Amino acid sequence: APCSGSGTWRRNPDLKWQFNPTDLDEVLAAQKSILQSAARLVKPGGRLIYATCSIFREENEMQVDNFLRNVNDCDKNLSEFKVVCAKKIWDKNTHSGDSENVSYLSIAPHKDGVDGFFAAVFERNATKPK
Repeated sequence: APCSGSGTWRRNPDLKWQFNPTDLDEVLAAQKSILQSAARLVKPGGRLIYATCSIFREENEMQVDNFLRNVNDCDKNLSEFKVVCAKKIWDKNTHSGDSENVSYLSIAPHKDGVDGFFAAVFERNATKPK
């Protein structure tokens, strides 16, 4: 998804001075729109991956929470989506938690020495809505 690119600021520090709160609002709106549009294309039982190179909670965990709340509660044309546990997909130790139920893949520059990255995998309910 389009994002702030905050996960790359470690190697491109000048970018953080070019990004402002208005830019963040625009990026958040674009992310929301893209997720809602893409969700309509996912077949029952299919998956949708949401990924950013951001370390901001607003673009990552909060965007995922908002998507799930809106798509599952408000849009009756879509069957329910859930987040697939990251540990079940990537055999990698993530920094979102140490349990087997880590919801997202989250990589941080200060912990992993690489660009920041976030990914969530949604899976659409296998049954069609009535």
